[in-house]
Amino acid sequence: SVVTDSEGYYEITGLPAVRIQVRATRAGYLDAWASGVGSRADATVYRLRPGETLEQTWDEQRVLYLDLTPEGVVTGTVVGVRDVPAPGSRTAVGGARVTVVSASTGTRLGSAVTSADGSFRVGMLPSGEVRVKAAARGWLTGWAPNSPIGEVQEFSVRAGQTTDIGPVALYAPATVRGAVTSLGKAIHGRARVRVLDADTSTVLASVLTRPHGSFRIGGLSPGDVVLQASRKGYRTQTSATITLHAGEVVEPRPSRGVVLDLLPSTSLVGTLMGFSQDPGNGWDDPLAGVRVTVVSARTGRVLGSAITNALGDFAVGPLPPVRVKVRAHLAGWLTTWAPDQPSRDLATVYRIRRGEVTDVGTVALYKPAAIEGQVLSSMDPIGYATVTVFDAATHRKVGSAVSDGDGRYRVEGMWPGQVKVRASLAHYIPNWADSFGQRDWDTATTFQLYPGWTLTQAWSPTASLYLDIAREAVITGSVWSVPFGTASMPVGDATVTVFEAGTGKVLGETMTDGMGRYTVGMLPAVGVKIRAAKDGWVTSWAIGKTSETTADVFTLYPGQTLSQTWDWSLAPVGFDPCDYLPCPPG
Repeated sequence: SVVTDSEGYYEITGLPAVRIQVRATRAGYLDAWASGVGSRADATVYRLRPGETLEQTWDEQRVLYLDLTPEGVVTGTVVGVRDVPAPGSRTAVGGARVTVVSASTGTRLGSAVTSADGSFRVGMLPSGEVRVKAAARGWLTGWAPNSPIGEVQEFSVRAGQTTDIGPVALYAPATVRGAVTSLGKAIHGRARVRVLDADTSTVLASVLTRPHGSFRIGGLSPGDVVLQASRKGYRTQTSATITLHAGEVVEPRPSRGVVLDLLPSTSLVGTLMGFSQDPGNGWDDPLAGVRVTVVSARTGRVLGSAITNALGDFAVGPLPPVRVKVRAHLAGWLTTWAPDQPSRDLATVYRIRRGEVTDVGTVALYKPAAIEGQVLSSMDPIGYATVTVFDAATHRKVGSAVSDGDGRYRVEGMWPGQVKVRASLAHYIPNWADSFGQRDWDTATTFQLYPGWTLTQAWSPTASLYLDIAREAVITGSVWSVPFGTASMPVGDATVTVFEAGTGKVLGETMTDGMGRYTVGMLPAVGVKIRAAKDGWVTSWAIGKTSETTADVFTLYPGQTLSQTWDWSLAPVGFDPCDYLPCPPG
Protein backbone atom coordinates (compact mmCIF):
# COMPACT_ATOMS: atom_id res chain seq x y z
CA SER A 1 0.00 0.00 0.00
CA VAL A 2 1.03 3.60 -0.56
CA VAL A 3 -0.31 7.10 0.08
CA THR A 4 -1.30 9.19 -2.92
CA ASP A 5 0.43 12.48 -3.67
CA SER A 6 -1.31 15.83 -3.65
CA GLU A 7 -2.64 15.18 -7.11
CA GLY A 8 -4.05 11.82 -6.15
CA TYR A 9 -1.42 9.83 -8.03
CA TYR A 10 0.12 6.64 -6.68
CA GLU A 11 2.52 3.86 -7.69
CA ILE A 12 3.00 0.51 -6.01
CA THR A 13 6.05 -1.56 -6.93
CA GLY A 14 7.58 -4.88 -5.96
CA LEU A 15 4.39 -6.87 -6.37
CA PRO A 16 4.44 -10.59 -7.18
CA ALA A 17 2.77 -11.99 -10.29
CA VAL A 18 -0.59 -12.91 -8.70
CA ARG A 19 -4.29 -12.08 -8.95
CA ILE A 20 -5.09 -8.85 -7.06
CA GLN A 21 -7.88 -6.41 -6.05
CA VAL A 22 -7.25 -2.72 -5.38
CA ARG A 23 -8.84 -0.49 -2.70
CA ALA A 24 -8.56 3.20 -1.83
CA THR A 25 -9.34 4.54 1.67
CA ARG A 26 -9.34 7.91 3.35
CA ALA A 27 -10.77 9.18 6.63
CA GLY A 28 -14.20 10.69 6.08
CA TYR A 29 -14.67 8.87 2.81
CA LEU A 30 -16.24 5.57 1.88
CA ASP A 31 -13.88 2.82 0.79
CA ALA A 32 -13.54 2.57 -3.01
CA TRP A 33 -12.63 -0.60 -4.94
CA ALA A 34 -11.36 -0.73 -8.47
CA SER A 35 -13.04 -0.31 -10.74
CA GLY A 36 -15.59 2.11 -9.30
CA VAL A 37 -17.43 -0.10 -6.81
CA GLY A 38 -18.01 0.08 -3.07
CA SER A 39 -17.32 -3.46 -1.88
CA ARG A 40 -14.72 -6.15 -2.32
CA ALA A 41 -17.37 -8.59 -3.43
CA ASP A 42 -18.04 -6.43 -6.48
CA ALA A 43 -14.41 -5.39 -7.10
CA THR A 44 -12.51 -6.34 -10.28
CA VAL A 45 -9.82 -9.01 -10.03
CA TYR A 46 -6.61 -8.14 -11.94
CA ARG A 47 -3.86 -10.61 -12.99
CA LEU A 48 -0.25 -9.40 -12.63
CA ARG A 49 2.38 -10.90 -14.90
CA PRO A 50 6.13 -10.81 -14.37
CA GLY A 51 7.66 -7.50 -15.43
CA GLU A 52 4.27 -6.02 -16.36
CA THR A 53 3.04 -2.59 -15.15
CA LEU A 54 -0.72 -2.38 -14.62
CA GLU A 55 -1.77 1.19 -15.34
CA GLN A 56 -5.01 3.07 -14.83
CA THR A 57 -6.75 3.80 -18.14
CA TRP A 58 -9.81 5.78 -19.19
CA ASP A 59 -10.33 4.23 -22.56
CA GLU A 60 -13.33 2.22 -23.60
CA GLN A 61 -12.81 -0.01 -20.58
CA ARG A 62 -11.83 1.63 -17.33
CA VAL A 63 -8.97 0.01 -15.53
CA LEU A 64 -8.02 0.68 -11.90
CA TYR A 65 -10.81 3.28 -11.61
CA LEU A 66 -10.90 4.43 -7.94
CA ASP A 67 -13.42 7.08 -6.88
CA LEU A 68 -13.76 8.05 -3.18
CA THR A 69 -17.16 9.29 -2.02
CA PRO A 70 -17.49 11.47 1.12
CA GLU A 71 -19.19 9.60 3.96
CA GLY A 72 -22.77 10.18 5.04
CA VAL A 73 -23.31 10.61 8.79
CA VAL A 74 -26.31 9.97 11.03
CA THR A 75 -26.46 11.58 14.49
CA GLY A 76 -29.03 11.69 17.27
CA THR A 77 -29.74 10.98 20.93
CA VAL A 78 -31.18 7.89 22.61
CA VAL A 79 -33.57 8.69 25.46
CA GLY A 80 -35.34 6.29 27.82
CA VAL A 81 -39.03 6.72 28.67
CA ARG A 82 -40.67 5.59 31.93
CA ASP A 83 -44.21 6.14 33.18
CA VAL A 84 -43.29 5.46 36.79
CA PRO A 85 -43.01 7.23 39.11
CA ALA A 86 -44.18 10.04 36.79
CA PRO A 87 -45.80 9.55 33.36
CA GLY A 88 -43.47 10.26 30.43
CA SER A 89 -40.29 10.63 32.49
CA ARG A 90 -37.23 10.79 30.15
CA THR A 91 -33.55 10.07 30.75
CA ALA A 92 -30.44 9.80 28.56
CA VAL A 93 -29.45 6.22 27.74
CA GLY A 94 -25.68 5.69 27.61
CA GLY A 95 -24.14 2.53 26.23
CA ALA A 96 -26.95 1.88 23.77
CA ARG A 97 -26.05 0.21 20.46
CA VAL A 98 -27.33 2.23 17.48
CA THR A 99 -27.43 0.43 14.13
CA VAL A 100 -28.12 1.95 10.71
CA VAL A 101 -29.55 -0.37 8.03
CA SER A 102 -30.58 0.05 4.42
CA ALA A 103 -34.28 0.82 4.21
CA SER A 104 -34.65 -1.26 1.06
CA THR A 105 -32.52 -4.34 1.79
CA GLY A 106 -32.08 -4.34 5.56
CA THR A 107 -28.30 -4.57 5.11
CA ARG A 108 -26.33 -3.34 8.11
CA LEU A 109 -24.46 -0.17 7.09
CA GLY A 110 -22.91 0.96 10.34
CA SER A 111 -23.29 1.22 14.09
CA ALA A 112 -22.11 3.09 17.16
CA VAL A 113 -22.50 3.12 20.94
CA THR A 114 -24.08 6.11 22.67
CA SER A 115 -22.07 8.22 25.07
CA ALA A 116 -23.15 8.93 28.64
CA ASP A 117 -25.46 11.72 27.47
CA GLY A 118 -27.17 9.36 25.01
CA SER A 119 -25.71 10.98 21.89
CA PHE A 120 -24.38 8.97 18.96
CA ARG A 121 -22.66 9.39 15.57
CA VAL A 122 -22.69 6.72 12.87
CA GLY A 123 -20.41 7.58 9.92
CA MET A 124 -19.10 5.92 6.78
CA LEU A 125 -22.61 5.61 5.42
CA PRO A 126 -23.49 5.54 1.72
CA SER A 127 -26.14 7.75 0.25
CA GLY A 128 -29.65 6.38 0.39
CA GLU A 129 -32.67 5.76 2.59
CA VAL A 130 -31.94 4.20 5.96
CA ARG A 131 -33.60 3.09 9.16
CA VAL A 132 -32.09 3.40 12.62
CA LYS A 133 -32.42 0.88 15.46
CA ALA A 134 -31.43 1.39 19.09
CA ALA A 135 -31.02 -1.29 21.75
CA ALA A 136 -29.87 -1.18 25.37
CA ARG A 137 -29.93 -3.49 28.36
CA GLY A 138 -33.07 -2.91 30.44
CA TRP A 139 -34.94 -1.17 27.63
CA LEU A 140 -37.18 -2.33 24.81
CA THR A 141 -35.43 -2.26 21.41
CA GLY A 142 -36.93 0.36 19.12
CA TRP A 143 -36.70 1.82 15.62
CA ALA A 144 -36.35 5.59 15.31
CA PRO A 145 -38.11 7.73 16.22
CA ASN A 146 -40.32 5.32 18.25
CA SER A 147 -42.42 8.20 19.55
CA PRO A 148 -45.16 7.22 19.95
CA ILE A 149 -44.01 3.67 20.54
CA GLY A 150 -43.83 1.65 17.35
CA GLU A 151 -43.49 4.63 15.00
CA VAL A 152 -40.78 3.91 12.36
CA GLN A 153 -39.42 6.43 9.85
CA GLU A 154 -36.90 6.32 6.98
CA PHE A 155 -34.12 8.91 6.86
CA SER A 156 -32.18 10.20 3.83
CA VAL A 157 -28.37 9.99 3.95
CA ARG A 158 -26.35 12.12 1.50
CA ALA A 159 -22.65 11.96 0.70
CA GLY A 160 -20.68 14.47 2.69
CA GLN A 161 -23.71 15.45 4.81
CA THR A 162 -24.79 14.81 8.39
CA THR A 163 -28.38 13.76 9.01
CA ASP A 164 -29.55 14.46 12.57
CA ILE A 165 -32.57 12.27 13.30
CA GLY A 166 -33.21 13.76 16.76
CA PRO A 167 -34.21 11.69 19.79
CA VAL A 168 -34.79 7.96 19.53
CA ALA A 169 -37.11 6.79 22.31
CA LEU A 170 -36.58 3.51 24.15
CA TYR A 171 -39.28 2.42 26.56
CA ALA A 172 -38.82 0.69 29.87
CA PRO A 173 -40.49 -2.73 29.69
CA ALA A 174 -43.67 -3.43 31.63
CA THR A 175 -44.04 -6.50 33.82
CA VAL A 176 -47.17 -8.39 34.79
CA ARG A 177 -47.24 -10.49 37.92
CA GLY A 178 -50.29 -12.56 38.66
CA ALA A 179 -51.81 -15.87 39.58
CA VAL A 180 -54.07 -18.49 38.08
CA THR A 181 -56.62 -19.95 40.48
CA SER A 182 -59.60 -22.25 40.26
CA LEU A 183 -62.76 -21.31 42.14
CA GLY A 184 -60.70 -18.92 44.27
CA LYS A 185 -58.13 -21.52 45.32
CA ALA A 186 -54.63 -22.41 44.12
CA ILE A 187 -54.79 -24.45 40.94
CA HIS A 188 -53.28 -27.93 40.94
CA GLY A 189 -50.53 -28.19 38.33
CA ARG A 190 -49.45 -25.63 35.76
CA ALA A 191 -51.50 -23.42 33.48
CA ARG A 192 -50.51 -21.60 30.30
CA VAL A 193 -50.73 -17.79 30.44
CA ARG A 194 -50.57 -15.75 27.25
CA VAL A 195 -50.37 -12.00 26.73
CA LEU A 196 -52.42 -10.89 23.71
CA ASP A 197 -52.60 -7.58 21.91
CA ALA A 198 -56.01 -6.23 22.90
CA ASP A 199 -56.79 -5.06 19.35
CA THR A 200 -55.33 -7.80 17.14
CA SER A 201 -55.21 -10.80 19.53
CA THR A 202 -51.59 -11.36 18.49
CA VAL A 203 -49.71 -13.41 21.09
CA LEU A 204 -47.03 -11.15 22.59
CA ALA A 205 -45.71 -13.50 25.28
CA SER A 206 -46.46 -16.88 26.80
CA VAL A 207 -45.38 -18.63 30.01
CA LEU A 208 -46.27 -21.60 32.18
CA THR A 209 -47.27 -20.83 35.74
CA ARG A 210 -45.30 -22.12 38.67
CA PRO A 211 -46.82 -25.22 40.31
CA HIS A 212 -48.87 -23.10 42.73
CA GLY A 213 -50.26 -20.93 39.92
CA SER A 214 -48.20 -17.74 40.13
CA PHE A 215 -46.56 -16.20 37.05
CA ARG A 216 -44.35 -13.29 36.00
CA ILE A 217 -44.14 -11.96 32.44
CA GLY A 218 -41.60 -9.23 31.71
CA GLY A 219 -40.31 -7.41 28.64
CA LEU A 220 -43.75 -6.18 27.60
CA SER A 221 -44.34 -3.07 25.53
CA PRO A 222 -46.66 -0.34 26.81
CA GLY A 223 -50.17 -0.58 25.42
CA ASP A 224 -53.46 -2.39 25.80
CA VAL A 225 -53.28 -6.14 26.36
CA VAL A 226 -55.40 -8.98 27.66
CA LEU A 227 -54.24 -12.04 29.57
CA GLN A 228 -55.49 -15.50 28.76
CA ALA A 229 -55.13 -18.57 30.99
CA SER A 230 -55.79 -22.12 29.89
CA ARG A 231 -55.40 -25.64 31.21
CA LYS A 232 -56.76 -29.01 30.18
CA GLY A 233 -60.03 -29.80 31.97
CA TYR A 234 -60.81 -26.12 32.56
CA ARG A 235 -62.50 -23.39 30.55
CA THR A 236 -60.10 -20.82 29.09
CA GLN A 237 -60.34 -17.51 30.95
CA THR A 238 -59.56 -14.12 29.39
CA SER A 239 -59.04 -10.97 31.44
CA ALA A 240 -60.43 -7.54 30.82
CA THR A 241 -58.21 -5.12 28.88
CA ILE A 242 -55.15 -4.00 30.84
CA THR A 243 -53.27 -0.83 29.89
CA LEU A 244 -49.55 -1.35 30.47
CA HIS A 245 -47.33 1.67 31.15
CA ALA A 246 -43.59 1.92 30.53
CA GLY A 247 -41.65 0.55 33.49
CA GLU A 248 -44.77 -0.48 35.37
CA VAL A 249 -45.01 -3.68 37.39
CA VAL A 250 -48.65 -4.78 37.50
CA GLU A 251 -49.31 -6.66 40.74
CA PRO A 252 -51.96 -9.36 41.28
CA ARG A 253 -55.24 -7.52 41.80
CA PRO A 254 -58.58 -8.89 40.56
CA SER A 255 -59.67 -5.41 39.47
CA ARG A 256 -56.69 -5.25 37.06
CA GLY A 257 -57.45 -8.67 35.66
CA VAL A 258 -54.21 -10.43 36.58
CA VAL A 259 -55.82 -12.94 38.90
CA LEU A 260 -57.34 -15.39 36.45
CA ASP A 261 -59.81 -17.86 37.91
CA LEU A 262 -60.37 -20.97 35.83
CA LEU A 263 -63.69 -22.75 35.97
CA PRO A 264 -63.80 -26.52 35.79
CA SER A 265 -65.42 -27.62 32.56
CA THR A 266 -68.52 -28.76 34.50
CA SER A 267 -69.52 -26.04 36.94
CA LEU A 268 -72.21 -23.57 38.01
CA VAL A 269 -71.84 -19.78 38.08
CA GLY A 270 -73.97 -16.74 38.92
CA THR A 271 -74.13 -13.37 40.65
CA LEU A 272 -75.47 -12.59 44.12
CA MET A 273 -77.45 -9.34 44.54
CA GLY A 274 -78.44 -8.00 47.95
CA PHE A 275 -81.68 -6.07 48.42
CA SER A 276 -82.58 -3.81 51.33
CA GLN A 277 -85.40 -1.28 50.99
CA ASP A 278 -85.22 0.29 54.42
CA PRO A 279 -86.39 3.90 53.74
CA GLY A 280 -83.44 5.22 55.75
CA ASN A 281 -80.75 2.94 54.33
CA GLY A 282 -82.11 1.22 51.25
CA TRP A 283 -79.87 -0.21 48.55
CA ASP A 284 -79.37 -3.03 46.07
CA ASP A 285 -75.86 -4.07 45.09
CA PRO A 286 -73.70 -7.11 44.38
CA LEU A 287 -73.03 -8.88 47.67
CA ALA A 288 -69.62 -10.25 48.67
CA GLY A 289 -68.88 -12.96 51.22
CA VAL A 290 -72.04 -15.00 50.61
CA ARG A 291 -71.77 -18.76 50.99
CA VAL A 292 -73.35 -20.37 47.91
CA THR A 293 -74.06 -24.09 48.21
CA VAL A 294 -75.13 -26.47 45.45
CA VAL A 295 -77.18 -29.49 46.56
CA SER A 296 -78.69 -32.46 44.81
CA ALA A 297 -82.28 -31.65 43.86
CA ARG A 298 -83.28 -35.23 44.68
CA THR A 299 -81.44 -35.98 47.92
CA GLY A 300 -80.36 -32.59 49.25
CA ARG A 301 -76.75 -33.78 49.50
CA VAL A 302 -74.17 -30.99 49.29
CA LEU A 303 -72.21 -31.20 46.03
CA GLY A 304 -70.05 -28.09 46.35
CA SER A 305 -69.90 -24.52 47.61
CA ALA A 306 -68.14 -21.21 47.09
CA ILE A 307 -67.94 -17.66 48.49
CA THR A 308 -68.98 -14.69 46.34
CA ASN A 309 -66.27 -12.17 45.42
CA ALA A 310 -66.37 -8.37 45.64
CA LEU A 311 -68.56 -8.23 42.52
CA GLY A 312 -71.01 -10.78 43.90
CA ASP A 313 -69.87 -13.42 41.41
CA PHE A 314 -69.55 -17.07 42.37
CA ALA A 315 -68.52 -20.33 40.73
CA VAL A 316 -68.95 -23.84 42.09
CA GLY A 317 -67.32 -26.91 40.59
CA PRO A 318 -66.46 -29.43 39.44
CA LEU A 319 -69.98 -30.84 39.74
CA PRO A 320 -71.52 -34.14 38.70
CA PRO A 321 -73.98 -34.00 35.78
CA VAL A 322 -77.18 -34.08 37.87
CA ARG A 323 -80.13 -31.83 38.71
CA VAL A 324 -79.34 -29.38 41.49
CA LYS A 325 -80.72 -26.57 43.63
CA VAL A 326 -78.74 -23.59 44.90
CA ARG A 327 -78.77 -22.05 48.39
CA ALA A 328 -77.26 -18.70 49.42
CA HIS A 329 -76.53 -17.75 53.03
CA LEU A 330 -74.99 -14.74 54.79
CA ALA A 331 -75.30 -13.79 58.45
CA GLY A 332 -77.86 -11.01 58.90
CA TRP A 333 -79.64 -11.88 55.65
CA LEU A 334 -82.43 -14.27 54.77
CA THR A 335 -81.25 -17.58 53.36
CA THR A 336 -82.34 -17.79 49.72
CA TRP A 337 -82.91 -20.70 47.38
CA ALA A 338 -82.14 -19.62 43.82
CA PRO A 339 -83.30 -17.58 42.27
CA ASP A 340 -85.34 -15.84 45.02
CA GLN A 341 -87.30 -18.33 47.11
CA PRO A 342 -87.45 -18.89 50.89
CA SER A 343 -87.41 -22.68 50.90
CA ARG A 344 -85.88 -25.62 49.09
CA ASP A 345 -89.24 -26.99 47.93
CA LEU A 346 -89.90 -23.73 46.03
CA ALA A 347 -86.39 -23.49 44.53
CA THR A 348 -85.69 -23.75 40.80
CA VAL A 349 -84.07 -26.96 39.60
CA TYR A 350 -80.95 -26.48 37.43
CA ARG A 351 -79.53 -29.20 35.20
CA ILE A 352 -75.75 -29.61 35.21
CA ARG A 353 -74.41 -30.94 31.89
CA ARG A 354 -71.01 -32.53 31.50
CA GLY A 355 -68.43 -30.18 30.02
CA GLU A 356 -70.69 -27.12 30.31
CA VAL A 357 -70.89 -24.14 32.63
CA THR A 358 -74.42 -23.57 33.95
CA ASP A 359 -75.17 -19.88 34.55
CA VAL A 360 -78.03 -19.38 37.04
CA GLY A 361 -78.00 -15.61 36.51
CA THR A 362 -78.84 -13.33 39.42
CA VAL A 363 -79.69 -14.79 42.82
CA ALA A 364 -81.47 -12.40 45.20
CA LEU A 365 -80.60 -12.17 48.90
CA TYR A 366 -82.93 -10.10 51.08
CA LYS A 367 -82.52 -8.27 54.33
CA PRO A 368 -85.16 -9.63 56.73
CA ALA A 369 -88.34 -7.64 57.29
CA ALA A 370 -89.85 -7.00 60.74
CA ILE A 371 -93.15 -5.97 62.34
CA GLU A 372 -93.49 -4.15 65.65
CA GLY A 373 -96.38 -2.72 67.61
CA GLN A 374 -98.51 -3.17 70.74
CA VAL A 375 -101.32 -5.56 71.65
CA LEU A 376 -104.29 -3.87 73.33
CA SER A 377 -107.62 -4.79 74.82
CA SER A 378 -110.07 -1.90 74.90
CA MET A 379 -107.01 0.35 74.56
CA ASP A 380 -105.26 -1.20 77.56
CA PRO A 381 -101.89 -2.95 76.94
CA ILE A 382 -102.02 -6.75 77.05
CA GLY A 383 -98.83 -8.59 77.92
CA TYR A 384 -97.78 -12.10 76.93
CA ALA A 385 -100.07 -12.28 73.91
CA THR A 386 -98.82 -14.26 70.90
CA VAL A 387 -98.57 -12.26 67.68
CA THR A 388 -98.43 -14.50 64.61
CA VAL A 389 -97.68 -13.41 61.04
CA PHE A 390 -99.07 -15.48 58.15
CA ASP A 391 -98.28 -15.50 54.45
CA ALA A 392 -101.37 -13.94 52.88
CA ALA A 393 -101.29 -16.28 49.88
CA THR A 394 -100.44 -19.64 51.45
CA HIS A 395 -101.72 -19.17 55.05
CA ARG A 396 -98.28 -20.41 56.13
CA LYS A 397 -96.91 -19.07 59.41
CA VAL A 398 -93.84 -16.91 58.71
CA GLY A 399 -93.07 -15.54 62.16
CA SER A 400 -94.32 -14.96 65.69
CA ALA A 401 -93.46 -13.22 68.96
CA VAL A 402 -94.88 -12.79 72.47
CA SER A 403 -95.69 -9.30 73.70
CA ASP A 404 -93.90 -7.98 76.78
CA GLY A 405 -95.58 -6.70 79.95
CA ASP A 406 -96.56 -3.49 78.15
CA GLY A 407 -98.04 -5.38 75.23
CA ARG A 408 -95.18 -4.45 72.91
CA TYR A 409 -93.88 -6.99 70.40
CA ARG A 410 -91.44 -7.29 67.51
CA VAL A 411 -91.51 -10.11 64.95
CA GLU A 412 -88.21 -10.39 63.03
CA GLY A 413 -86.53 -12.44 60.32
CA MET A 414 -89.43 -12.45 57.88
CA TRP A 415 -89.46 -12.84 54.13
CA PRO A 416 -90.69 -9.91 52.00
CA GLY A 417 -94.24 -10.26 50.74
CA GLN A 418 -97.87 -9.87 51.71
CA VAL A 419 -98.89 -10.96 55.20
CA LYS A 420 -101.73 -10.94 57.72
CA VAL A 421 -101.20 -10.42 61.45
CA ARG A 422 -103.10 -12.06 64.33
CA ALA A 423 -102.93 -11.69 68.12
CA SER A 424 -104.07 -14.40 70.54
CA LEU A 425 -104.03 -15.04 74.28
CA ALA A 426 -105.73 -17.53 76.57
CA HIS A 427 -109.23 -16.33 77.53
CA TYR A 428 -109.08 -13.64 74.84
CA ILE A 429 -110.64 -13.85 71.41
CA PRO A 430 -107.98 -13.93 68.64
CA ASN A 431 -108.17 -10.93 66.37
CA TRP A 432 -106.54 -9.64 63.20
CA ALA A 433 -104.91 -6.26 62.52
CA ASP A 434 -106.56 -3.83 61.70
CA SER A 435 -109.83 -5.10 63.14
CA PHE A 436 -112.13 -2.66 64.79
CA GLY A 437 -114.39 -5.45 65.91
CA GLN A 438 -113.81 -9.12 65.23
CA ARG A 439 -112.62 -10.22 61.81
CA ASP A 440 -111.76 -13.51 60.23
CA TRP A 441 -109.08 -14.49 57.72
CA ASP A 442 -111.08 -13.42 54.70
CA THR A 443 -111.71 -9.91 55.98
CA ALA A 444 -108.35 -9.32 57.70
CA THR A 445 -106.11 -6.53 56.38
CA THR A 446 -103.18 -7.56 54.15
CA PHE A 447 -99.84 -5.82 54.79
CA GLN A 448 -96.84 -5.58 52.45
CA LEU A 449 -93.39 -6.35 53.88
CA TYR A 450 -90.24 -5.05 52.17
CA PRO A 451 -86.66 -6.35 52.58
CA GLY A 452 -84.80 -4.65 55.42
CA TRP A 453 -87.89 -2.65 56.41
CA THR A 454 -89.82 -2.62 59.70
CA LEU A 455 -93.60 -2.29 59.50
CA THR A 456 -94.51 -0.26 62.59
CA GLN A 457 -97.87 0.29 64.24
CA ALA A 458 -99.08 3.83 63.62
CA TRP A 459 -101.91 5.97 64.95
CA SER A 460 -101.73 8.97 62.64
CA PRO A 461 -103.05 10.01 60.19
CA THR A 462 -104.96 6.72 60.42
CA ALA A 463 -104.51 3.73 62.66
CA SER A 464 -102.41 0.99 61.06
CA LEU A 465 -101.47 -2.43 62.42
CA TYR A 466 -103.97 -1.86 65.24
CA LEU A 467 -104.29 -5.06 67.31
CA ASP A 468 -107.06 -5.17 69.91
CA ILE A 469 -108.22 -8.44 71.49
CA ALA A 470 -111.29 -8.70 73.69
CA ARG A 471 -111.69 -10.95 76.72
CA GLU A 472 -113.79 -13.96 75.95
CA ALA A 473 -117.39 -14.31 77.04
CA VAL A 474 -118.32 -17.73 78.45
CA ILE A 475 -121.62 -19.56 78.62
CA THR A 476 -121.93 -22.44 81.06
CA GLY A 477 -124.82 -24.67 82.15
CA SER A 478 -126.26 -28.16 81.89
CA VAL A 479 -128.76 -30.11 79.81
CA TRP A 480 -131.29 -32.47 81.43
CA SER A 481 -133.97 -34.73 80.18
CA VAL A 482 -137.68 -34.16 80.75
CA PRO A 483 -138.91 -35.94 83.87
CA PHE A 484 -139.34 -39.69 83.54
CA GLY A 485 -141.80 -40.33 86.27
CA THR A 486 -140.63 -38.17 89.13
CA ALA A 487 -136.97 -37.58 88.08
CA SER A 488 -134.93 -35.87 85.32
CA MET A 489 -131.62 -37.28 84.08
CA PRO A 490 -128.52 -35.41 82.78
CA VAL A 491 -128.10 -35.71 79.01
CA GLY A 492 -124.49 -36.43 78.01
CA ASP A 493 -123.00 -36.07 74.52
CA ALA A 494 -125.52 -33.42 73.57
CA THR A 495 -124.21 -30.71 71.23
CA VAL A 496 -124.59 -27.17 72.53
CA THR A 497 -124.14 -24.53 69.82
CA VAL A 498 -123.96 -20.74 70.21
CA PHE A 499 -125.10 -18.64 67.23
CA GLU A 500 -124.72 -14.93 66.56
CA ALA A 501 -128.27 -13.63 66.87
CA GLY A 502 -128.19 -11.33 63.86
CA THR A 503 -126.37 -13.47 61.32
CA GLY A 504 -126.86 -17.05 62.48
CA LYS A 505 -123.08 -17.52 62.36
CA VAL A 506 -121.79 -20.28 64.62
CA LEU A 507 -119.62 -18.69 67.34
CA GLY A 508 -118.90 -21.73 69.45
CA GLU A 509 -119.87 -25.32 70.06
CA THR A 510 -119.23 -28.07 72.60
CA MET A 511 -120.49 -31.45 73.84
CA THR A 512 -122.02 -32.01 77.25
CA ASP A 513 -120.19 -34.33 79.61
CA GLY A 514 -121.67 -37.36 81.38
CA MET A 515 -123.38 -35.07 83.87
CA GLY A 516 -124.93 -32.98 81.07
CA ARG A 517 -122.64 -30.03 81.81
CA TYR A 518 -121.21 -27.75 79.12
CA THR A 519 -119.00 -24.68 78.79
CA VAL A 520 -118.64 -22.65 75.60
CA GLY A 521 -115.84 -20.06 75.68
CA MET A 522 -114.04 -17.64 73.33
CA LEU A 523 -117.31 -15.91 72.54
CA PRO A 524 -117.43 -12.29 71.38
CA ALA A 525 -119.50 -9.57 72.99
CA VAL A 526 -122.60 -9.90 70.82
CA GLY A 527 -126.19 -11.06 71.06
CA VAL A 528 -126.41 -14.86 70.85
CA LYS A 529 -128.88 -17.73 70.67
CA ILE A 530 -128.19 -21.15 72.15
CA ARG A 531 -129.23 -24.57 70.90
CA ALA A 532 -128.99 -28.07 72.35
CA ALA A 533 -129.31 -31.13 70.11
CA LYS A 534 -128.73 -34.86 70.23
CA ASP A 535 -129.63 -37.68 67.89
CA GLY A 536 -132.89 -39.28 68.99
CA TRP A 537 -133.87 -36.24 71.01
CA VAL A 538 -135.99 -33.23 70.16
CA THR A 539 -133.78 -30.16 69.47
CA SER A 540 -134.33 -27.33 71.91
CA TRP A 541 -133.43 -23.61 71.88
CA ALA A 542 -132.95 -21.64 75.06
CA ILE A 543 -135.15 -20.92 76.82
CA GLY A 544 -137.44 -23.84 76.07
CA LYS A 545 -138.05 -22.84 72.45
CA THR A 546 -138.41 -25.16 69.51
CA SER A 547 -136.97 -22.93 66.72
CA GLU A 548 -134.25 -20.34 66.13
CA THR A 549 -136.90 -17.79 65.25
CA THR A 550 -138.53 -17.97 68.65
CA ALA A 551 -135.33 -18.52 70.63
CA ASP A 552 -134.33 -16.02 73.30
CA VAL A 553 -131.40 -13.62 72.65
CA PHE A 554 -128.68 -13.31 75.28
CA THR A 555 -126.36 -10.29 75.24
CA LEU A 556 -122.74 -11.12 76.03
CA TYR A 557 -120.10 -8.72 77.33
CA PRO A 558 -116.27 -8.97 77.27
CA GLY A 559 -115.07 -11.11 80.16
CA GLN A 560 -118.58 -12.14 81.16
CA THR A 561 -119.51 -15.67 82.20
CA LEU A 562 -123.16 -16.30 81.48
CA SER A 563 -124.27 -19.09 83.80
CA GLN A 564 -127.45 -20.92 82.95
CA THR A 565 -130.27 -20.01 85.36
CA TRP A 566 -133.07 -21.73 83.50
CA ASP A 567 -134.13 -25.33 83.34
CA TRP A 568 -133.19 -26.84 80.02
CA SER A 569 -134.75 -30.19 79.30
CA LEU A 570 -134.57 -32.38 76.25
CA ALA A 571 -137.26 -34.87 75.40
CA PRO A 572 -136.68 -38.06 73.43
CA VAL A 573 -138.29 -38.15 70.02
CA GLY A 574 -141.81 -39.59 70.40
CA PHE A 575 -141.85 -38.86 74.14
CA ASP A 576 -145.35 -39.03 75.69
CA PRO A 577 -145.51 -37.69 79.25
CA CYS A 578 -148.66 -39.75 79.84
CA ASP A 579 -146.45 -42.79 79.79
CA TYR A 580 -144.91 -41.55 83.02
CA LEU A 581 -147.52 -39.26 84.64
CA PRO A 582 -151.27 -39.53 85.20
CA CYS A 583 -153.08 -37.68 82.45
CA PRO A 584 -156.75 -36.60 82.35
CA PRO A 585 -158.96 -38.78 80.22
CA GLY A 586 -158.79 -37.91 76.53
